Amino acid sequence: MRVTDDGDITVAPGDAVTAVPYAEAKSDDISLVELTNAVLKRRSFIGRCIFWTGLSIGLIVWAWPYSYTVTVAFTPQGAGSSSGLAGLSGLAAQFGVAVPNLSAGPTPDLYVALLTTPQFLLPAIQTRYVFRDGGIRQSATYVDLYDIEGDTPGREYDKALTKLIGQMSVSANDVTGVVTVAVTTKWPGLSTLMAQKFLQMVDSFNLATRQQQAQELEVFTTRRLAQTQAELTATEDSLARFLAANKDFSRSPYLELEQSRLQRDISFKQAVYTTLVQTYEQSRIDAVRNTPSIVVVQPALMPLVPDPKHGKIKLAVALVFGGVLGVGWSLASHVMVQGSTKNAREVEELNATLVGLKAEARSLPKRVWGWRHLPAQLAGRIRAWRSRRRDIT
Repeated sequence: MRVTDDGDITVAPGDAVTAVPYAEAKSDDISLVELTNAVLKRRSFIGRCIFWTGLSIGLIVWAWPYSYTVTVAFTPQGAGSSSGLAGLSGLAAQFGVAVPNLSAGPTPDLYVALLTTPQFLLPAIQTRYVFRDGGIRQSATYVDLYDIEGDTPGREYDKALTKLIGQMSVSANDVTGVVTVAVTTKWPGLSTLMAQKFLQMVDSFNLATRQQQAQELEVFTTRRLAQTQAELTATEDSLARFLAANKDFSRSPYLELEQSRLQRDISFKQAVYTTLVQTYEQSRIDAVRNTPSIVVVQPALMPLVPDPKHGKIKLAVALVFGGVLGVGWSLASHVMVQGSTKNAREVEELNATLVGLKAEARSLPKRVWGWRHLPAQLAGRIRAWRSRRRDIT
């Protein structure tokens, strides 16, 4: 083959030129028509995939036990000792001292975190619940009802708490301050009793927190009250001595200013003393008060009907999944068959590579076992190298 001066290409008689047809060059491509034809040929297989997938999911949905959800909602009341703290804040504000608002109670987010804490939910799985299921009296704990087993009691409780948290839904409304708790179990009676148990646990937590804060506030106000009373008495004594020494101080501006200062100190300490006395009495009341600390917005009511299973939606999804699975399997089978027919040489090379990998895997233990002499060989070479260095030096 050579190129002439005019740009033409001439082929010598001895040169062999092999022409590759266009259709043969494009034989490796798979057209959309071919794929559609492959899917239509396997329509019976796709139909069986859809039928058996839908039947399996339908049986699972039908045999799956019903569940019952009970929802309760509550809003926490302000801490009882906050009134005394608010009084201290108001008194300080009168004298130009900026004090943060101490009357705010726990935020709703606190209860959301609290009701999803395993340690807080531990009493809920240890309590024995008594209810009726289809006329049969049940008396068992959450662990016994769900047959939760573990190597140790701690492991058993961990599994039960994980399952319970998965059956719960806790949310809070930051605008209204309402906390909503929903629990789902296989028994309507158990769901109701557990929802009531959650309300009792939250109320007990609030009550214990309120009483502890009241006791700490009582200790603080007792100590501060003694100090304030001593300061008030000392200021009153100073004013008494001043009045005894200066019976007529109206003619002296300095004495009038001193009398005003002493009177102002007494008024201030009297106001502080009065507020502390009120706070002290309120803290003593709160320390022993056991009234409910939450307002139940939605009580725990026995569910009359089970939760919907959404069988139609699940069946439709199963049918679509079965069809996709059947079509995908048909296309993959067609592509593999075409590839094995057109690329027989590549398939043979792949098989040979797999055989080689198996042989290497089988010989690997022997090779590893042969490496056991490697440390001794290295040590011998190091000794020989050191001996040569000594001979040279």
